[in-house]
Amino acid sequence: MDSEPEFAAKPALFVTGASGFVGRSVLQAIEPADYLRIVLLSRSELILPENLSQAENITVVTAAIHEVDLYSQYLDTGCQVLHLAALTGKAPRIEHFNVNAIGTGHLVKAAANANVARFVFVSSIAVSFKDREGYYYAESKQQAESIVAASSLDYCIVRPTIILGQRAPVWNSLSALAKGPLIVQPGDGRAKIQPIDVDDLVQLLVNLLSTNNYCNKILELGGPDTITMGEFLQRIHWRYRQQKGLIIPLPLSLIMWMLRFVERHITEALPVSSGQFTSFCNDGTIVLNPFIAEHQTGMKGIDDMLDGLMESEPKFDGSLVELECEVYSRYLTGQLTDHYVLAKYLEAVKLGGCLAELIVTPFDRFLARLSVVHPVLTRSVDGFCRFFYRAAPIRKKLIFLLAVMETRGTTADKFDQVDVKPRVRIFLDLVVQSTISGLLIGIATLVLLPLRRILNRGATTEVKV
Repeated sequence: MDSEPEFAAKPALFVTGASGFVGRSVLQAIEPADYLRIVLLSRSELILPENLSQAENITVVTAAIHEVDLYSQYLDTGCQVLHLAALTGKAPRIEHFNVNAIGTGHLVKAAANANVARFVFVSSIAVSFKDREGYYYAESKQQAESIVAASSLDYCIVRPTIILGQRAPVWNSLSALAKGPLIVQPGDGRAKIQPIDVDDLVQLLVNLLSTNNYCNKILELGGPDTITMGEFLQRIHWRYRQQKGLIIPLPLSLIMWMLRFVERHITEALPVSSGQFTSFCNDGTIVLNPFIAEHQTGMKGIDDMLDGLMESEPKFDGSLVELECEVYSRYLTGQLTDHYVLAKYLEAVKLGGCLAELIVTPFDRFLARLSVVHPVLTRSVDGFCRFFYRAAPIRKKLIFLLAVMETRGTTADKFDQVDVKPRVRIFLDLVVQSTISGLLIGIATLVLLPLRRILNRGATTEVKV
């Protein structure tokens, strides 16, 4: 460990990705009086938290990471840079590399030219995965790490594990798999994870900014507890159901092989990528280092994190029906609905209307839960029901919503507009969409057909098809 003293004068702070999940938590933890000035870079409009809203030394720059001319004047020799900006999810490969690698290169060059005092780059534990094929986020982050390490900057690269907190994307995905009647588990559940609470991560980042220690190092950051993915899903299930859950394993190797095959032949982004499943087949744990060893004792363990997340979980009320309407609308039209359509849907579902009390079997309840996780899963469930369960409540809800939306000018145009693309492009789009639909329906059928029999065993009220 280096033994250089901490910064004596007030530094300036430059934060990228300020509107992201981690970025929002960083803003809430910042004390304006600790910095000469604070510059926040965000691609979208930024709403400042209460602790920053009245501060006079805050500057918000609305720009992308590659628009260097819009922010380079805020970088100087007394500046500390916290680089959080990144593209995640299922975007095409080229977009991941344009933002995460090339964009980082632009920032690094500008920071090096300004001779900034400190550069902390937040990467990902996924960079250390043994199998990263098709995981463009991890591949682009690794390239970005190389760019930072090859620079003249005083840098520190951090690789957080799974980050948990309110509105964490990964929490939304994992809880959706575990909170239903059964646990939907991709793979065998033996991959190890070491989740870290977002507030603990933010405090570690602030500590790294304020010290010259760990110069030109790569630090892996994780919480104090290690657990298998399967056990983690069980603990989530227990908090929702107060009982141990029956696991429905998904054929992970088959799913990833099929997705990778399609990805090699289709350049457009699929609804889900093979890379997004890599956390279920790679260990996401850290190599212990002196920095994390020094701070891990006071950090939240897995049970504390889960308890906190459950306390913030919304209770069942109209908001879940609204979520259902929102997700189904995005599936049908690719856009959110308006207040009129939402009101009609709420009336039909909640107030004794035509959609009230449709859910009569455990399998119906499972489909209802699964279908609101994401429009991709809505598509999968709908495709399955078209062939194997045409009387499913979800299909009745989709048909009702479709009928209402066709009466509204704001959404009717989505159904009536004429496709003016060249015939070749229309044909290629048809091939792509058919391939995607076939893949989703195939996976859904493998899982849902046996699941329907298991869940409805002993149930006598199922509607016969």
